[in-house]
Amino acid sequence: MSERRREPASGRSTGVGVGVGVGVGVGDTAIGLGLAGSALVPSLALGLLLILGAAPAGAEVLTLGEVEQRALATGDARGAAARIAQSEAELEIARSARRPVVSLNTDVSAAPGGQLFAVEGTDSQRLLVQGSHPLGETGAFTPIPRFGSVLAAQATLLDFGRASSRIASGQARARAAELEAQVLRREILRSAREAYLSWTVTFARAELASLHGAEGRARAAITTGAVADGSRPSAELNAAEQDTLALAIEDEEAQAALAHARLALEQHLGGALGPAATPDLGLLEASSGAAASPGNDPGAAALEQQSKAAAVLAESLARVQAPILSTSAEVGVRGQATSVFPAYRLGLVLTVPLSDGGLGAAQARSERAQADALGARAESTRKTNAGEERLAAEDLASAGRRVGLAVRLRRLAQVELDQASERYRLGAVDLRAVFDVRDRLWRAESQELAAKADRTSAWLRTRP
Repeated sequence: MSERRREPASGRSTGVGVGVGVGVGVGDTAIGLGLAGSALVPSLALGLLLILGAAPAGAEVLTLGEVEQRALATGDARGAAARIAQSEAELEIARSARRPVVSLNTDVSAAPGGQLFAVEGTDSQRLLVQGSHPLGETGAFTPIPRFGSVLAAQATLLDFGRASSRIASGQARARAAELEAQVLRREILRSAREAYLSWTVTFARAELASLHGAEGRARAAITTGAVADGSRPSAELNAAEQDTLALAIEDEEAQAALAHARLALEQHLGGALGPAATPDLGLLEASSGAAASPGNDPGAAALEQQSKAAAVLAESLARVQAPILSTSAEVGVRGQATSVFPAYRLGLVLTVPLSDGGLGAAQARSERAQADALGARAESTRKTNAGEERLAAEDLASAGRRVGLAVRLRRLAQVELDQASERYRLGAVDLRAVFDVRDRLWRAESQELAAKADRTSAWLRTRP
């Protein structure tokens, strides 16, 4: 894991020393750990803002847009495209019922009997008629070659709405497949955004933990020096060491959480991230605007189209007792031995179904029930999604207010820490009193980060 054992950020300097001053620098901003006489004055001002405002040098920033593009290239998205292609093919199958079926039939055979004999008709015309030698006579088993080639066409002229209903049902199903692809796209994006946000927040927490650890190590070094020169009691060595160990545990936990979040994102993207990949921390600030408009509701619309398809198919099945008028035509030649004859036929067929044992009516009832169920689901889905949109907008507004409060809290905590540090310098309080105030500042930073994470999460939920 590339983030493991990171310094506060690549390109950020950390200096620790004992003497007149100690500095922990982040970017171009120094976090002072000044030593006035024998007094320790810790001041980790604006640590969270510094993290969110600076990208590590040499890092490959992976933006949310890039994550979305990679997520949409996964197999799930390709499966949706295949489902659309399938529905379009099924629609063409329904449309083919209106088109004539044309075939060319060619045959060659040899069989005894049915020989052609020339006879004279009543009008003195020469006619060829078929005849066969009886069993026992010469030529009874003589094979006679026959051949033929006929172009045939069949078409349905009138089916009382069967084909049109199935075509309309296929069109609705094809539209439903397109809408389902939009639903799948939104689900893929939602999962990828959640994973990316989790990685971003855990990255920021890990950076804060690294800063805290650097400050703790610097403070321990200063305390050691202060105890050595007699300006502070030796008991503070134990307090400083405990603090350093606690911060090391915090750093370990933050790094483990970061590794898990990174792995979760890689699973969504179907591949490993680059070794120097880091999230775009500006996302936590970009979400401070108004809620985005999610647009239409493809989930409910897909269910409505499926309901329509089932209802139209039910109409087609209800016409199972209706007659069917069809036509057929043939044209070609047939021959026997050396004789060739013209062949053609044109006909109309009226088919009247009498009984199917109730199969069509039962299928129609089944499709109507399915249509009603899908319609109810569509209505419920639309209401649920509308409620979720309103909830996301309310969460966005609430988290925005929390961010404002957390910023004020952090600033007040920083002032309190500066005051506690001054009292410590004057000998009015011990080191643990400074730790208590400092921990309140760090809790305020954590609350601010959590509020910004919640605001970003709500903002992403409003995006289509």
